[in-house]
Amino acid sequence: HMSVPTHKGPWRDFLDVHITNLASLSQIPTLVDKLNSEQASVGKKIRTFRDKNAVTPAVQAGKELLDNVETTEASRRQLQLELDQYRQSATDMHDKLSPLASRIKELEETKEYLTLLLSVRQLRDDALSILASAQEDGLDPPAQSQSSSSTSSSTPIANTHSPKMPGPRPLSPSPSSSPGEVPLVRPHMALPPLLRLIDIQHALQKDAPPANTNEPTTSHILANFRAQLDSYVREVADGLEARLKADYKKCLEALGWPTPMPRAGYDEALLNRFRNIFTHMLVLQLSLQNRGTISSDGDLWVLSLLVQPLNMRFYFHFTGTQPTARTDKPEWPLHHVKKSVQDHTPFLLTVVQPLLQKERVVLYNAKMEFTRGITQAVPVQFRGDLPSVLASPGQLLHSIKEFLAFEKFMRATHNYPTPLGDNIGADIDMQAPDDAIMHDSPQGAFQEAGRFPSIMQVMEENENIFAKWIEAEIQLASSSLHNIITRDAAWTPYLGETLADVD
Repeated sequence: HMSVPTHKGPWRDFLDVHITNLASLSQIPTLVDKLNSEQASVGKKIRTFRDKNAVTPAVQAGKELLDNVETTEASRRQLQLELDQYRQSATDMHDKLSPLASRIKELEETKEYLTLLLSVRQLRDDALSILASAQEDGLDPPAQSQSSSSTSSSTPIANTHSPKMPGPRPLSPSPSSSPGEVPLVRPHMALPPLLRLIDIQHALQKDAPPANTNEPTTSHILANFRAQLDSYVREVADGLEARLKADYKKCLEALGWPTPMPRAGYDEALLNRFRNIFTHMLVLQLSLQNRGTISSDGDLWVLSLLVQPLNMRFYFHFTGTQPTARTDKPEWPLHHVKKSVQDHTPFLLTVVQPLLQKERVVLYNAKMEFTRGITQAVPVQFRGDLPSVLASPGQLLHSIKEFLAFEKFMRATHNYPTPLGDNIGADIDMQAPDDAIMHDSPQGAFQEAGRFPSIMQVMEENENIFAKWIEAEIQLASSSLHNIITRDAAWTPYLGETLADVD
């Protein structure tokens, strides 16, 4: 009889696993054999561990492992110490290198600044050298204006703050020079390097760093560079403008301007010279205006210089102490203006206007701008004569009569705009091509009535003029009425006694 233990233990766990029902009792002999076999195996292992010869290698291996662990720990501590020392050394090195790195960066920026400064200075020197050595302009065919005005429009920018410019291109020989000869140098050849300078100027404005940048050195360099570049652009632009204007005036003198164009026309060589300089000046002004270097509100240089000698004649003859400067003859200066417009209209229409159209400046009419320029002198002259004219009612009425007749004539004959702009540009096709060069006004130059001077505007400036005018008209009417009714024949029947009733 086998007593079954009631406490929990290995036997109880073994029986719970293998004896689950009555059928499992038949497996008890097998289980006993299995248990005895495991017990014998455990006993063998115990006897093996009790044998020192068998345990010694394991103990030795454990000791070696502990030694390796201790060695590794010592190495770790040494590496940690070296790492701490390295970190401290790196920190010290970083503190020493930071100022040097900042200095290197400043030197690199300074190098880029100097490189770019040398590039733009080279462009400036090339342009000034051309102006210094150039022969008189207008003797060779002009370059295509469209290509000149768009030269270097896509100047490359290496980074946000440092534009890179390629070196200046060599000047191409003049068409009039033969192979083997020294190329002719003309003033207008300075225009391409000038436009490249302006393109760099625009690139710097477009890619400028923020105002609150934390890099004062960069801001300082850029500010200095912009100031230097602006001075270069202005220097070259002023020099080129002055040179072309001087050549233009010489050409006008050679043509005999302002003498009207002869019926047989001008010498063709002189006329070609005029066309070339005219085109070069026009391209220069429009290029500077399109790039914002100069204001776009001014008059065209080529037309202003045509008007200039005529206005000098006007002021010489009709102002000051000249015998022709008479306040009682207002028709004299007005006749001079009308005759000047009439005499020079053929030249303006056959020579000047085609040049404007060739350059696609369609909203500037040569004759209208020329007329406007000459007419500007009349209000100036009238303002000077105004005190003496107002002192004489007769002169005032005569002057107003002549002024009104002049305004009417200019509108009817030359389509000159009225002060209110009623018929501005009535004789001009306002349908301009898409790529035409427009005036700065939204609707073109001829939509600006204020640009066209009028004598009547002078009268509006002075309130006394209208009062004096009305007073003079009343006096004239009263005097005329008095003369009519006080004549001896005023009350005598005009048709005689026989037809007295009809009278």
